[in-house]
Amino acid sequence: MRAAVIFSGCGHKEGTEINEAVLCLLALEKRGIDWVGFAPEGTFTARSYIKGRTERGEERDIIDEAARIARGNVQPLNALNPDHFHYLCLPGGLGAAKILSNYKSKGFEGEVIEELASKIQAFHMQNKPIVAICISPAVVAIALKNQKGITITLGEDTTYKESSNWVTFKSCTADECVVDIKNRIISTPAYMIEEANRFQIAMGIDKAIEEASQFL
Repeated sequence: MRAAVIFSGCGHKEGTEINEAVLCLLALEKRGIDWVGFAPEGTFTARSYIKGRTERGEERDIIDEAARIARGNVQPLNALNPDHFHYLCLPGGLGAAKILSNYKSKGFEGEVIEELASKIQAFHMQNKPIVAICISPAVVAIALKNQKGITITLGEDTTYKESSNWVTFKSCTADECVVDIKNRIISTPAYMIEEANRFQIAMGIDKAIEEASQFL
């Protein structure tokens, strides 16, 4: 079995949330699932993670930064061939909402970058499971807007229904996941629940990968 894992840089403020990505890779490897990372080409403006430090606005390469998490196992997103993989996994982080899509500025009225949207749609058409973590379920839902009837979680808050008429939102704790059986989308909130700890998030991601495995 093989999984394609989508990255958007490194760091939850502007790229991929590191903890969510590592825990996702751990859950895959625990089950003997090989994985390859993919990220779009381009740059992003790095932010400081130290409280009170002045922002420097340094430009960094998205793929190179993603490779910091994946220990180099990252390829350009346009090289992803869904035919060669059994799972699609999307960790969270604001990069999902700023680089992989414009969800941060436009919400569910936004768009997913074409090279990712086409991959998500291809996995969906092939009935392959899609695991979406943290804010990434919103990215998946937007990419599949024409499908209607999508069910995801973005945590315990379900008021997102006011922003979308084709998505059903289910409340979920960080240590659980929501399974959309029809569309084979498995989502878990992770740090969408800010007070969650790593162990709870690890449980939720592990359950999501386990549920995804049931479809294969």
